[in-house]
Amino acid sequence: MTLNDAHLFRGNLFRAACVAGVVSLATFGSIASASAAISHFTPVAASPVTVGSEPSAIAFDPNPSPVSNHPSMFVANYADGTVTMIDATTRAVLNTVKLTPHDFGTKNTGPRSITVDVTDDLVYVGNYDDSSVSILNGKTGVEARPPVSVGTNTETSAIAWDSTLNIIYVANYASDAIIALSGLDGSFIRVVPVDSGPLALAFDSKSQRLFVAANNVHKVDVIESGGTTSTALPALDLNDPRAIGIDSGKGLAYVANGNDATVTVFDPTSGEAVGPALVVGVEPEGVAVDEETHTAYVVNTASNTVSVIDETSPPAVSTSFAVGSLPSAVAVDSANHTVWVTNSEPGTVTVIQQSVSPTITSGPPSAATVGDLYSFTFTASGVSTSPMSFSLSGALPDGLTFANGVITGTPTESGDFTIALTASNGVDPDDTATYVLHVDAAAVVPPTNPPTTTPTTTPTTPGTHLPTVAG
Repeated sequence: MTLNDAHLFRGNLFRAACVAGVVSLATFGSIASASAAISHFTPVAASPVTVGSEPSAIAFDPNPSPVSNHPSMFVANYADGTVTMIDATTRAVLNTVKLTPHDFGTKNTGPRSITVDVTDDLVYVGNYDDSSVSILNGKTGVEARPPVSVGTNTETSAIAWDSTLNIIYVANYASDAIIALSGLDGSFIRVVPVDSGPLALAFDSKSQRLFVAANNVHKVDVIESGGTTSTALPALDLNDPRAIGIDSGKGLAYVANGNDATVTVFDPTSGEAVGPALVVGVEPEGVAVDEETHTAYVVNTASNTVSVIDETSPPAVSTSFAVGSLPSAVAVDSANHTVWVTNSEPGTVTVIQQSVSPTITSGPPSAATVGDLYSFTFTASGVSTSPMSFSLSGALPDGLTFANGVITGTPTESGDFTIALTASNGVDPDDTATYVLHVDAAAVVPPTNPPTTTPTTTPTTPGTHLPTVAG
């Protein structure tokens, strides 16, 4: 069975919804508990972005394009052999390019995977039908170099960028091999054999390892950065692994298991599973991670949903939200906390905004002392298009003032003062915590006794006495 036979596209009408999920968090040191943070997922626009036919892969380029002065999203459209460049801020389509086959013929290249070399601002596209890699200019979205052949009928299925060595890894599903190319110009470096059916790739910058989903044998293989051999992770219980996503900062990796609608979480350094498999939607096909909010997103093709995984200990599915028909891939703009999902049959991309209500993170204010200069800054986490703001109720001691989340001044009275802080970012609910600000009295300095003086006598030099005169 070929990869095309195993993953056919079919669908229905687009629909979108937002669902709120609760994450349990608390503010340390308060005498009144803070409210829990709540994540909201809402469509950015009423209609999704229209792209090419059967969009199958998507990648985020954080480099601002001179065309828009904003970062970009690149979408690989399988059925018409094109790549669409989208302004990640305004969601306007900037360019659509028809990919050239490596033999410069007229056949469709069938792009099914895409990655961005952020260092050189090049977009690499894996062409399934053409067994080639196209190289686009990340600034303009046009082809920067001729396509690179990576075999004959090898069914190029996945592509990933090694940010450590600037290497592009290409998975050939039919030949059970990973091709390493230079990220600078796409020139050939080496071939690394792997287990049968490499379907997905992900590079972990922390452990400096490439992870390969060997779909036919239900394994994940590991290739060290720059390595020439692969090793299977023996401890993972997988079932039809179709996608891999990694949060390098958290040290967590996610494998989507298509047959049993689960996600396996493991440690990229040890290769050991982290907690039980997580139940998601039907036929999970794509995984992406927001490394700022430490949230993983799983595209469920048959359910037309995206499952949201909070990176708690252990990670857990918190909610899901609906997207378009037959979603196949997902990417995250971590700067704006937007989730971009390709909808295969209508040829669109749904953009979802993640918003998170505030959580106060600074804890109780430190103690002050009468007569000493004092400053304490409150902080809070949250995700919103509005800035974080703070308000304070309760009486501060004389000499202290509050503005923009900061208490400053020189207190002139001692005691305990109860205050209530509220953090707001436009996302409900606000977070409130009550604290006791303690002000110590000024230190008492004991008086200094005056120095004791000892009388002095003038020495008498022998022979200097005046004679006594009698009478």
